[in-house]
Amino acid sequence: MPKKTLLLLLGITLLAAWLPGADKAEPCPGRTARPSAAWVQDAVIYEVFTRSFSDAGTFREVERDLPRLKELGVTVVWLMPIHRIGVLNRKGHFGSPYSVQDYYSIDPQNGSAEEFRSMVKKAHELGLKVIIDMVANHTAWDSVMLERHPEFFTSQEGKVVPPVPDWTDVADLNYDNPQLRAYMIEMLKYWIREFDLDGYRCDVANMIPLDFWEQARLEMEKLKPELFMLAEGDWPQSHLRAFDSTYSWRFYESLIDVLVRGQHAEHLQKALEAEAGLFPKGSLLMRFNDNHDKIRAVNLFGDDAALAAAGIALTVPGLPMLYNGQEIGDPVPSNDPALFEKYDILWNNHPPRMKRFQTFYTNLLKLRRQSPALRSGQLAFLETDRPEAVFAFRRVAAGQSLTVVANTTNRPVSVKLKLPGTAGLQSIFPAAGEALKPGAGLELAPYEFLIFE
Repeated sequence: MPKKTLLLLLGITLLAAWLPGADKAEPCPGRTARPSAAWVQDAVIYEVFTRSFSDAGTFREVERDLPRLKELGVTVVWLMPIHRIGVLNRKGHFGSPYSVQDYYSIDPQNGSAEEFRSMVKKAHELGLKVIIDMVANHTAWDSVMLERHPEFFTSQEGKVVPPVPDWTDVADLNYDNPQLRAYMIEMLKYWIREFDLDGYRCDVANMIPLDFWEQARLEMEKLKPELFMLAEGDWPQSHLRAFDSTYSWRFYESLIDVLVRGQHAEHLQKALEAEAGLFPKGSLLMRFNDNHDKIRAVNLFGDDAALAAAGIALTVPGLPMLYNGQEIGDPVPSNDPALFEKYDILWNNHPPRMKRFQTFYTNLLKLRRQSPALRSGQLAFLETDRPEAVFAFRRVAAGQSLTVVANTTNRPVSVKLKLPGTAGLQSIFPAAGEALKPGAGLELAPYEFLIFE
């Protein structure tokens, strides 16, 4: 493994362990998650970084592409922060969208308020939902709030400080101040009221007191009862009252452990079993192998393993998420997440490769849409004679049983599955036709991912 990749992987591990609030997670296995709307339970999320989504980087291009996203199988469009970006202490030429200058603004680089409203309206006409990123933990150093309400910020020795030393482009908000809480709740209600949003993805949610999110949700539900709240966090207790979904960071790390670092495939089963011992019954965890904070999946895993990781992430229980061009295997020309510069998705780069990725994601999401087992079925792990190399499980619901098999190694594998009953299986993904009889062996190519019925 190249030294640079090894160092980046180490950085991911350290970040996951260090994230503020990670030590405040409270196991809740004996409790039940808050009920979520039916459309939330069936959500397929697509994260859009408007700046990089097109050459122009505007809402108009996102709106123009909504029919394609619907055809892909997306049901929820999540826009990364749309607000004006701070200039003071900015990182990079363009700055991070997570350095918000004014919570009531729209960055003119993204378009106008009317263009944003038009995009949301078009999405709703297509049956899609829209959420936006809300950065409630910190603001830019030249923010409207810091100018008008310095008392809302965390100070040490009379000086406002960043939430984390490395986050030099933002200033920390202090939720011990009840006036700040009231301000933020009113602001959250504003975007729902004025633009008909369907909810929020809440940035570094664990760094903000959970009781704030619980209070905010109650107030927002007065405007929109069927709200979707997604936490960038992994606290089990977040599912009890405040949030519908949290990040499955632990399982993401397990995918890297197995598909990149070479740990045994059974590590994935152990990760999911550990989740079940932490989270309330019925919790919806967001599943992903790519997002804006991390190395692009194709850079991290390689093409074949990236598709295997996506296949697993999109078929275990949870809410699937795709990020900004993931469906065409879009790379970034470096291993940086590219938050501070402008990097456009290469929509027309290498058509045969693009077609391979598009076919994989389109057909898998179509199968999910048509299969109660993949959307809400019970999970049962399957024994194999190659537990170090093959991850296999069943999803069962409404009289349907699907079997997922993935070779997690870069070598061909011969494997036998211990199947329940005496009936054989028929492959349905990526293509129909291959039969698997009880007791028969299965030949898997490196990183091959299959689904049988």
